[in-house]
Amino acid sequence: MLIKPITEVRNPRHIIDDEEDETIEQPNPIPQITISLDSKLKEYTNILIVPNTLSLLQDQLPNQKQIGIINIDYKDLKLINTENIEEYDEDEQLYVSIQNESILKKYPNLKIPIYEIEDTITFNIPHFTNVITYNLLSKEIISQFKVKVENWVLLSHSTLNNNQSINQLSSTNNLVKDIPILKPPHSITGINASIITHLPPSTKYNLLVLNSEGQFGFEKSDNESVINSSYVLVNLLHIKNQKEYLKNVSLKIRKFNGYSNLGMYI
Repeated sequence: MLIKPITEVRNPRHIIDDEEDETIEQPNPIPQITISLDSKLKEYTNILIVPNTLSLLQDQLPNQKQIGIINIDYKDLKLINTENIEEYDEDEQLYVSIQNESILKKYPNLKIPIYEIEDTITFNIPHFTNVITYNLLSKEIISQFKVKVENWVLLSHSTLNNNQSINQLSSTNNLVKDIPILKPPHSITGINASIITHLPPSTKYNLLVLNSEGQFGFEKSDNESVINSSYVLVNLLHIKNQKEYLKNVSLKIRKFNGYSNLGMYI
């Protein structure tokens, strides 16, 4: 029997990647965030901040009046420049065009309307691919409204495996009766998780966590969670037309999601 000697060199366990080409890889751009109001801000009892995936709960609020805009601008956004290409190349031009379109889609300039309803100020926040935006936006929102708002009402998602439709993460002595407190290993993400992190310790807030599933930024909450949340909101926000609001939320959620919207993601 002939034994062949091993001459192959084993691959190293740790390989340091080459430095990225700075002309291709750029750090995430920092957006400029400003809040513009139509007039001097008065004092409010509540502020309701809703992720875009739960905008139904905000959209159905009656008699909303727009009072301002949140501007998110990427003024220093760098696109790929075609002028550096020495000779015209159709494939290269097409590639650059697709890349620039992808950059603009990833870092869009946005205008988020701010509404007023009775003694509540409200708006919904879209999903951001650039997660830096959540921290910057939450700091700006808190800076603008912290002295004008008595209580912060927030909504978020989590995959609750405790057979409960809603949990809460509220400030001390401000808990909503009969709603269980969110406990590990459950967690929250997104704009309202960032706001909770940056709120001053003495701030009053109620954060409702709805049973949901799906990828971050595209979660779907089950119908029971959404409807139960609407009943909590009418009490927290002291909505006058409670029956109309609850009816509209129920009709909308069942129209778009049927009897159940929990399913398998493939």
